[in-house]
Amino acid sequence: MNDAPAPRKSPLWPWIAAGAVGALLVSRLLQQQRPDEFQRGEPSGQPAARVEPRQLADAVYLRFLQDEAARPPEEKLRRATEGIARARGLTPDAVREALTLFAAAVEANASRNAYEAAVAAAIRGRFAALPATNAPSDPLGGPLREISSHVAAKDWSKAESLLSELRRRTDRARDPEGYARVQAATFNLRYAQERLDEAFTLAREVRDIRERVLPPDSPGIARGLENVAVCLARTHRDDEAVPLYRRALAIYEKAYGPDDIDVADTASELAAALADSGQLPEAEAAARRAIRIFERAGEDQALRLALTFDRLGDALLSAKRNADAETALRRAVQIYDRRPDARAKDHSDAVHRLGLSIARQDRRREALPHLKRAAEIAANWFTDDDPLLAVHFHNMAVWADAAGDDPLTVEAYERALQILAKNQRRTKQEPAQMRQTKEFFAAYLKRAGHSDTEIERKLREATR
Repeated sequence: MNDAPAPRKSPLWPWIAAGAVGALLVSRLLQQQRPDEFQRGEPSGQPAARVEPRQLADAVYLRFLQDEAARPPEEKLRRATEGIARARGLTPDAVREALTLFAAAVEANASRNAYEAAVAAAIRGRFAALPATNAPSDPLGGPLREISSHVAAKDWSKAESLLSELRRRTDRARDPEGYARVQAATFNLRYAQERLDEAFTLAREVRDIRERVLPPDSPGIARGLENVAVCLARTHRDDEAVPLYRRALAIYEKAYGPDDIDVADTASELAAALADSGQLPEAEAAARRAIRIFERAGEDQALRLALTFDRLGDALLSAKRNADAETALRRAVQIYDRRPDARAKDHSDAVHRLGLSIARQDRRREALPHLKRAAEIAANWFTDDDPLLAVHFHNMAVWADAAGDDPLTVEAYERALQILAKNQRRTKQEPAQMRQTKEFFAAYLKRAGHSDTEIERKLREATR
């Protein structure tokens, strides 16, 4: 939630005048220079600033596409306009005027194509003070929002059906950005379905299209880069993901300013990739930057704030700064505990890491309730044969052993092995975690005085 007051609407007559003269003015300018290099002098006494109508319009339009479900159109428009103004040294009125001229030029056929016509329509439709337009509306906006809601609800069949219809209606050659939007929605569906190979192919296709048809500092390109980076990070290729996140971050900073939510989101993702690639000081700096932005944004961004505190805690754990990690992770857990809409996976991860941070400070018995609670929350997200769920029980067993809680040690090791054995029966492959859990459990049983025969029997029973 942003508490800054909404800007007052400008009087209607300047916008009508701008719309009337815009086509002539921009058409003449377009004969002299490229569309994205339109110069406008600032008011007397202020330095001249470069205004790029095409790129400003692109940034505003794509911001709406990205955030359609996140906040009201008026709020999104205000944030985009003010962010662009700050980033480029302009006033919000200068940005609005440049967008008006761009829309007028498109309507006069000075620089019309399917994508730019949709941009112009979006501008006209969302600036209440601008006159009406005959430019076509965005035919993809409604269906794409509906698809997004179906993906969020895991209603795969309805999402698939709508996407198939959109693909039939969208011509890649005539409307490449429209096609890219449909493919980006397909990426979101495949990613949610854990079909990562297909998602990765789609993400690269969308990135390649947008880098060909959009300006180099377009937020649409940044979104394409992020989707590729997310897939790389999920497949443990964080070193390759980091430069893509950095480039996306630079684009958002230029388009929206240094304190925007998209900047914070990307900095948070970058922090996770940096931590996983071992660049821990950089990861901490990126996470703390994102946290500062999310904290100012209010309760609407609370879950993103919690996720970033968790990522900071993870980086600090890797750096063996366990007390600092505990502080960050407690903040994450406090937020998740009060939010019934928190994802179970995110919640359980934060509680689990909090338990680890406490255990690694030799407060082992204090850590056990957190590790047990994390496994209980995780069971609401993971299937009962997911190796990641087994890791929760494996770690619980390790620290129960260290705390001298023998019954919990045995129970947790057996539960971890049962999950892994079930996964092996389904996939016909031994999970990577299986060997370590067997070795740790066997070593525990050996120290407890069991014979080799008894140990073999217990391992067979746990994996039956």
